[in-house]
Amino acid sequence: MKGNKGPRLFAHERKKDLEDASSAVQTPVVPNARIQKNGFVADIVISNHESAPKIFHYVIQHKGSTEIVHWGQELSFQRALESIEQYLAQFSKGAKQA
Repeated sequence: MKGNKGPRLFAHERKKDLEDASSAVQTPVVPNARIQKNGFVADIVISNHESAPKIFHYVIQHKGSTEIVHWGQELSFQRALESIEQYLAQFSKGAKQA
């Protein structure tokens, strides 16, 4: 296998600190994923409100920057990954032509 041309996927879940056991309402865990490729970082966060369908929000940033260069929403995790790949592909092609 020549090089690693695909995205690096770092999946993890954020857990709410439950030290305050007196709280009657607990916030559910929000699953998310992080992808790193070509100097960019993309995060996918899933909104999982019970009264609405799941929406997969994604944000793309330059690695180490807080500036958002692209963002969007999809109805599936797979489609969010494809949208991120499609956006980042323009930078792979530009680097090959230079």
